[in-house]
Amino acid sequence: MSKVKIVIVDSGVRCDHPDFRGDRISGFRYWQDGRVEEDFTDSYGHGTAVYGIVRKALPYAEILNVQIPGIEEGIEEQALCRLLNYLADHVPADVINLSLGICLCEHRQALYDACARLDQRGTVILSAYDNGEAVSYPAAFSNVIGVTSGNRCRKPGDFEFQEDALVNLAAKGSIQRLAWASPDYLLLGGNSFACAHAAVRAAAYIA
Repeated sequence: MSKVKIVIVDSGVRCDHPDFRGDRISGFRYWQDGRVEEDFTDSYGHGTAVYGIVRKALPYAEILNVQIPGIEEGIEEQALCRLLNYLADHVPADVINLSLGICLCEHRQALYDACARLDQRGTVILSAYDNGEAVSYPAAFSNVIGVTSGNRCRKPGDFEFQEDALVNLAAKGSIQRLAWASPDYLLLGGNSFACAHAAVRAAAYIA
């Protein structure tokens, strides 16, 4: 059986984290202007947390970490379009985790089309919904699984499906102990981490 391929688009990974000893962690840095570099070291921590969730649940998966420098300040929609099209052209993936979102989306059709290219090749995209419950993209698209936190989702394997809603799935987004860049661990919650748990479920189903 071939390994399920997961792409995590985030702030990179702290590869020397105590939880990841012995891991062969792969990835690259994708600048918002389209430049690509090898180093994807996480100085923020968010990507380290998401990688830790996925890696703990699916140690057999093939995980590629795509670092977006400055992602903690947000990502421009045109830059996200470029990245998704780059992934469609160059990176085979079963699942893409986007623990991010854009509320003011002026180029909505271009972003939808980029997601459609990945969807048409069989890649499942999961995107976190805005923590403030504003409509956000690409989570709200019909070709993306939008994820939020569920009050009744207390364990990593807990999920709630939502019918006829912009948000498709709820998962564990409550306060949890997460690997981080500095310090080593933080207690945090949010839709970003619910999205990571949902990505685990999607990847496990595919595998």
